[in-house]
Amino acid sequence: MVGCGTFLDPCEEWRPPAARSAVEAKREVQAAFTTVRGVGERDVFERGLRPITARNYRQLLATRILPMFAEVPLIAVTLSDIKTLQAS
Repeated sequence: MVGCGTFLDPCEEWRPPAARSAVEAKREVQAAFTTVRGVGERDVFERGLRPITARNYRQLLATRILPMFAEVPLIAVTLSDIKTLQAS
């Protein structure tokens, strides 16, 4: 018996190459928004902050947080990573 996740995966439907490319592009866009950079920038934008507060938050992101975590998936950031950032 062949199970899901194997070479002959009956759980995944065949798609033409163009459709596979579109799915992969969608996954890349979603992944970009789940990085620390994507979530941080989106959060500052969506919170409806006053302009000075938003500018200050963007500056903190750019100078303190993003140099260490920019392209790291948010789910991969650990407590020890945050403690290291706070100690620096």
